[in-house]
Amino acid sequence: TMHCLSYHQSEKLIAIGWSTGLVEIRRVDERDGSAAERLTSSFLHKKPVKFLSFIKDDRFVSVDEDGHIGICGIQDGQPIHRAKVGGEYVEAALSDDQKTLFLFSYRGIEDTNTFALEIESGRLTFGPDVDDLSVRSQVFAVDSHRAAYRFLHEEKLTGEAEKAWGDDERIRDALAVVNFQTGEIETILF
Repeated sequence: TMHCLSYHQSEKLIAIGWSTGLVEIRRVDERDGSAAERLTSSFLHKKPVKFLSFIKDDRFVSVDEDGHIGICGIQDGQPIHRAKVGGEYVEAALSDDQKTLFLFSYRGIEDTNTFALEIESGRLTFGPDVDDLSVRSQVFAVDSHRAAYRFLHEEKLTGEAEKAWGDDERIRDALAVVNFQTGEIETILF
């Protein structure tokens, strides 16, 4: 089964990530926009592909559910850079300038759950472990050095607040904004 897809900015190519770990690059049929002739196949992953995006004009980046990352050439599907964050429940987001891939991984390597991969060099940066993040978290790229990780913030209530809320606990949406240059974390509650 298809797990994810990405259209190239030219709208002439489509990348398809499959549950088998296969990534295909196909031409787009100009008549109806459907996937047509296959240009390349990449068997870089052994698990379902969770994230897939074209970068630059000649590359794509893919991430599987076990946290294996590949940056490959469009023409041959061969890896240019590889990295691994490990863990499970992996999520990823690419910065708008396509310089950084941000990742979340529950129980990732190096005792952390936040990561940033520099697209050009393939260098993986281990961010701080954000204790508030749950087993599953969403990640959003803010810019090329900051990512926001969504989590549910549990707040213990006492006194009047507890009476008003009707419970001793309130759960709120929140973001942990991680700056990978400074290591600082800013928490925003909604």
